[in-house]
Amino acid sequence: MTSLAVTALAGVCFGLALAAPPGPMNAIIAEESVVRGWTAGFRAGLGAMLADVLFFLLTLAGIVAVIDRLSGVRPALYLAGGCLMLYFAIGAIDEARAAASFTDAGRAAASGFRKTFVLSLTNPYQIGFWLTVGVGLLEPGTLDVLAHAPAVGRALEGALVVQT
Repeated sequence: MTSLAVTALAGVCFGLALAAPPGPMNAIIAEESVVRGWTAGFRAGLGAMLADVLFFLLTLAGIVAVIDRLSGVRPALYLAGGCLMLYFAIGAIDEARAAASFTDAGRAAASGFRKTFVLSLTNPYQIGFWLTVGVGLLEPGTLDVLAHAPAVGRALEGALVVQT
């Protein structure tokens, strides 16, 4: 039972660590919440979550095996995602320069859900996570989390073992 509790606690901490850091997704969600209200921010969050669900399902279905077999797919995914993020950044700079104020009501409102969904699907970091860590979490077994810590791994070995 203690192993299950440790695994659940590690899962909650892992989930918070992935969801909490500032980044493009949280910036869009915060912008939608401030400019258009709580429900718009919530919908933007749902866009990011739906993309993660889609990545999870693809990982569960074994898409990594296909990507590993075709050597050019992984770099192409990273390149396409990086180019799209650069495009979004240039668009954000242009919008910021053109806006009369932070809550410029004159501009057309793009869907926060659509923004976060597309950005999540093309984010190279998210793609890399699901192709590496996400796959590892789906393999049944145990994982000694602290054993891989630099310099102190041997001393902490066995202190935090989670089931995957």
